[in-house]
Amino acid sequence: MNNYPNFFVNDSEKERVVLTDGQWVEIKAEMSIGDWEKYDEAGLEYKIADQDDNGTDRASRRRRFKGSSSQQDASLKIKSGFISLVHINLVAWSFELPMTPQVIGKLKPIWIDIIIERIEALNPTNPLVSSGLTALSSSTRTTSKEDESTSPTLPSDT
Repeated sequence: MNNYPNFFVNDSEKERVVLTDGQWVEIKAEMSIGDWEKYDEAGLEYKIADQDDNGTDRASRRRRFKGSSSQQDASLKIKSGFISLVHINLVAWSFELPMTPQVIGKLKPIWIDIIIERIEALNPTNPLVSSGLTALSSSTRTTSKEDESTSPTLPSDT
């Protein structure tokens, strides 16, 4: 993939963020679309459960639900995703601890803020929430004055 630098993110490119007391973290220089999808998925938790769930297996509940008019409770939990964002971007660090979400979650907020600030500076927009697809589809519909003059005109009904 390194043969196509204009098309693929180079995972070997990283940036060091110096913290204090000789500690540092290295983060990816750029997030790929796959990284953004992991981050977006980590921020949402969607759960549906039968109100009368009595411990039966999922297949039994599904069969029972298909023929019934029972209501389901649905919940959507939006999480901040700070830990996931750092974990997805973290390449290395100076701490003699594993780089797991559990350990990252124990960092003091000031250090998470510094790391996330740098991640955001390197990746200023989330392509999944920016208007990339909207802009693409609208650009195919938008015409300039020059295009309008060469476009065929439809006959009027008068």
